[in-house]
Amino acid sequence: MNPPRRFGPSNPPGDALRKVGFYTTIPIMMVVGPLLGWWLGSQAEHHWGGDPWVSTAGTVLGLIASVRQVVRILREAQNPPPRDGE
Repeated sequence: MNPPRRFGPSNPPGDALRKVGFYTTIPIMMVVGPLLGWWLGSQAEHHWGGDPWVSTAGTVLGLIASVRQVVRILREAQNPPPRDGE
């Protein structure tokens, strides 16, 4: 006997929550990466002395790392995980 047919999209359970998790991670990454880079750069400036170029370089490196992670997240979001039994 066939199971009753479900109406609506045939997405696996939890797929919507998975997408929400992916897409709320992006703005958090874009804020945390540069802030962490700036903080580490300013700590290095206070410890060893120096110009503000160290904190600026840390901010830029944090931004680059954030963009790289966002690209990885978006690529992973396009490829859904395999379902059980497939």
